[in-house]
Amino acid sequence: MKQNLLLLVIDSLRADHLSGLGYPRPTSPFLDSLMEESVVFDHFFTPVTPTQPAITTLFTGQFPWAHGIVAQSGRNTLSSDAPWLPEILARNGCVTAALDNLAQAKKWFARGFKDYMNLRTKRDQYYRCSLLNRHALQWLKRHRGSRFFLYLRYGEPHTPYQPPPPYRFMFYEGDPTTTNAGSLDPFYSRPLKPRLVSEWLESAARDWPGAKGKRIEDIRWVRAQYDGEIRAADDGVREMVQGLEELGLLESTIVVVLGDHGESLGEHGIYFEHHGLYECCLRPPLIVHWPRELNGERRSRAVVQLPDVAPTLLDMLGLPVPEAMDGRSLVPLLWGGEPGTGSTEILACESTWMCKWALRTRRFKVIVAREEDLYGKPSVEVYDLLNDPGETANLAEDDESLRARMVGELESRVTRGLKEAGRTADPVAVHGSVRDKLLPKPSFGNRLGRFFFGRGKRSAQ
Repeated sequence: MKQNLLLLVIDSLRADHLSGLGYPRPTSPFLDSLMEESVVFDHFFTPVTPTQPAITTLFTGQFPWAHGIVAQSGRNTLSSDAPWLPEILARNGCVTAALDNLAQAKKWFARGFKDYMNLRTKRDQYYRCSLLNRHALQWLKRHRGSRFFLYLRYGEPHTPYQPPPPYRFMFYEGDPTTTNAGSLDPFYSRPLKPRLVSEWLESAARDWPGAKGKRIEDIRWVRAQYDGEIRAADDGVREMVQGLEELGLLESTIVVVLGDHGESLGEHGIYFEHHGLYECCLRPPLIVHWPRELNGERRSRAVVQLPDVAPTLLDMLGLPVPEAMDGRSLVPLLWGGEPGTGSTEILACESTWMCKWALRTRRFKVIVAREEDLYGKPSVEVYDLLNDPGETANLAEDDESLRARMVGELESRVTRGLKEAGRTADPVAVHGSVRDKLLPKPSFGNRLGRFFFGRGKRSAQ
């Protein structure tokens, strides 16, 4: 039987906010049921944030320091020689389609797709899954007789969290403009994107039934809206899977659901963004549904990463994996194999709002900044993930021996990764952050102050 492939990427989805993975709110009832017939990877990580470098990593099967895309809206360009999953599938007889908008910013995201549908009609408007599904199901009806690869990236639950009714009220009652006042003061004092205040939180206060204040004050309301967006995306997955079933395609279609990265909901002083290289941002979910091959739920304890997805999909379809891909096929794990001797380390980087590297072992994580931190955090952070999974206590200042050991391990791992990728220069340090490009233009007074006093020098570490 021919095997089709449906790849659903849910932007900014944290694994720890899915009810099937232990979250107390019923955010994902359909995904929970899908997990009962799928393989779920409990330790799935992305080695890079945010979306553009993450999706590049997904489709190349390469680490970001290999393909060179380490930032959102960065200056680097993907090499035409880099492996690209949609191109490989198209060359091997798949009709390919994408519903996404990333090619609007970087042309390589359209490579290999016969149909690339960018439905965005308004600046900074994120896709609703219901809109994507409508076009996707129409496309499937036209191509149901062909072997296909269909990729969708849902805009929920990306900031701003604006779920439609009834999701908006599903996890919150009361007046968020007067409850828990002050809990959002750190965000309001320094919003990275001021439009989130005027176009989202102030607008939400005006629209909320019975609201007495002028702006949202309760951070729990914001988290409830994030959860409402997940529930909306969950219904979107349900609609697509049911659509496959109605078209008679479900039994012949591999369905993979994953997040490109997670989200920080106030943890570490980072509000409604995905940077910092903390667990909440590096750990999205990965769910693989493989009809006729997998029987019942299976939870894998293996440590796996985003670059493993492309080799796995090729292997599942019986296609060779290019040597240029860094990831490994997870098919043996899908069939119930043990994690084996694979690496348990995660090396991660970012060069958008932050310019950092992180090394995660089973017990510890170290984060090292190549530039001055946007929030004034220390240049080195070390966390004991076993005893402090929330990464609340930085051990770098109190344990010099641990700090030196972890920084040494990170730098050694970075050097080895660059050597394996055929690079000599640290792409994170060379590229630097692009936050000056992303931040609002300063006033004349602020520009004058920055001319005289500067903004801080790039860390030499």
